[in-house]
Amino acid sequence: MHASSAISRKFNLVFYTSLESMFDPLLSGAIIFSSLLTLLSIGLTLTYLTTKVPNFAHGAFAAVGAFVTLTAVSLWGGNPYQFLFIALLAGGIIGLAQYLIVFRPLLRRKATIVGLMITTLAIEFILLALINIYADFLSREFKIRSRYFLLSVYDPEIAGEKALLFAAPTLAGITVTVLYLALTKTKFGVAMRAAIEDPSLASVMGINVNLVYAVSWFIAGGLGSLAGALLPMWLPGNPDMGSRIIVSVFASSIVGGLGSVYGAVLGGFLIGLAELLGTNQLAIELGAWVHPYRPLIPLVAIAITLLIASEGIIGVKWRRVTKGMQNKIVGFIRTPVETFTAARDEDSWGSNSVKHFLKLLIVFAVLQTALFIAVPEYYSVVLSLAAAIVSPDAFANYPPLVGFVFIFVGGLVSMLAISALTHVWTRVVGGKGEVEQTIKSIAYGSTPLLLFGWIPFLGIAFAIWSVMVSVIGIMQLHELSKARAIAAVALGALCFCVPIGILILLA
Repeated sequence: MHASSAISRKFNLVFYTSLESMFDPLLSGAIIFSSLLTLLSIGLTLTYLTTKVPNFAHGAFAAVGAFVTLTAVSLWGGNPYQFLFIALLAGGIIGLAQYLIVFRPLLRRKATIVGLMITTLAIEFILLALINIYADFLSREFKIRSRYFLLSVYDPEIAGEKALLFAAPTLAGITVTVLYLALTKTKFGVAMRAAIEDPSLASVMGINVNLVYAVSWFIAGGLGSLAGALLPMWLPGNPDMGSRIIVSVFASSIVGGLGSVYGAVLGGFLIGLAELLGTNQLAIELGAWVHPYRPLIPLVAIAITLLIASEGIIGVKWRRVTKGMQNKIVGFIRTPVETFTAARDEDSWGSNSVKHFLKLLIVFAVLQTALFIAVPEYYSVVLSLAAAIVSPDAFANYPPLVGFVFIFVGGLVSMLAISALTHVWTRVVGGKGEVEQTIKSIAYGSTPLLLFGWIPFLGIAFAIWSVMVSVIGIMQLHELSKARAIAAVALGALCFCVPIGILILLA
């Protein structure tokens, strides 16, 4: 009996110790934040699918949930999980009220998207003011700390970890599962999808579109408030906490795809993990000064997504994208003259060419970064040259994430700078096209370099190949002779490379 008890105690000690070592605090925080961000993003996506306008007041739902939890545990005791249903109902009622009192009348009056967006901003300010008033009321009447409060002390532990680590992803998983079953297996779910896809047709078929929209807004508000009810157990709660994370919520929905609830799940975890793990990695490699710039990560994610895939990851027709890229890659390598001729009128300001360039630049940056990690000797040679432009302290122990960012940003800036300089010389030698034609020439002309330029030493040959393709682009799109096109591209490249060469020599 005593032997079995001793064995049991030893097993429990080993088991719990292994669990504690299994969960890194940073990873735990990333999982929690990503899960709660997913709940908020699903709600934002639902409101967008109904009113077709981004709800900038969505972050206020999180603050409502946080203060519901604060009030409940402070006055009644217990732990926050006991009062999640109250937060869900409170947020749902506020979301429903927003739709019934504000948005439905505006939609009936055919309000513009701009007008609706301004309305969401006004609602955000109103809710923020009301929450601040309520926070002051709690402080004055009940002596409850209502500014920058933490509820982690109310969070019980499971195997040495806060219960939130298990509760947050579990809630996110349950929410996604329930939504999937509701949208695909129930009559109301099918009616909701039909009303979202085509409200007019759904109304003709007898579906109560207003009821569907009202339920959607109730669910959106409830999920936002549910996430907010748990946030103070990990992040300090404050009346403006929703405003502070709204950029991350929008980034999650946009990156995943504003037109898909499931895209919000993917975007929530991508942005949540990128924010916490990415910022921490950058701080390790560059210094603690990076932490205040964490909001830049979702902003950059929004910018890149809107530039490359405006419909988000879920909205991209991957087969069509890869087929289109493949055709262009083969065209600019095998038959550049015909391919540039076809690209002459494809778009304005060369946006398609820039998207093509950015997609290949991502591939190039990934392969180049992997090469640097695998072959440190090759990296040391590149580092000695890069040190003339960037402080070598940034590369003390090769940081993959920083290296990828430098390669990506440097590649984009270089392409735009070379395009601008080449366009100046193109006009000097008599080119007739506008600047977008020059951008097409340089962006599309970079195809061989971006595909194979990462190969050590052979990259020079592919760089020359890209220059030749760019010359063909200048000839076709600016109607220049070969000699003049060569002069324009050569002079543009020299104006870009000479200052860099001088910096290297001076270093």
